[in-house]
Amino acid sequence: MFEVKDSGAREEYPSGMRRDTQSGKPDYTLLDYPMLRRWAEHMTAGALKYGRRNWELADSQGELDRFKASAFRHLMQWLSGDRDEDHAAAVYFNIAAAEMVREKMQYDRQTDWFTWRDTFDYNKDKDEEVSSSGSTHFGIVRSSVIGEYVYDTAASGWPDCRND
Repeated sequence: MFEVKDSGAREEYPSGMRRDTQSGKPDYTLLDYPMLRRWAEHMTAGALKYGRRNWELADSQGELDRFKASAFRHLMQWLSGDRDEDHAAAVYFNIAAAEMVREKMQYDRQTDWFTWRDTFDYNKDKDEEVSSSGSTHFGIVRSSVIGEYVYDTAASGWPDCRND
């Protein structure tokens, strides 16, 4: 079960609605939406070419090095003005993928009983994680942006594991 975090501070609105303050929280309205769209388009093309979320299978130093090399190559192509493909979106993708692998490798080194690939098989057709026992665990989240693993303990009976 998730907890509702509370800073203790409140913002009040003319309607009477009260909310926790936005202070200290990321402001996603500062992100460039057209660039996020381009990144999503790049990810969609990659999903068609390699399989949906294929990149999330990466878990080794060799794969991390490959993402870093690709990010650098695309950055150089972007800096030189090469417009044969969306090199900026490719830089976003490769850096995000490299960070995901780095976090995964760090987490696996710190934890004896948990290995992402050994524990779950990915069902690409249904976009869900399936345990080795075959039961579906909804609520399993892997976010390379936040860097945390969250399990739906009610569905799986597994301990809540976070890499905060």
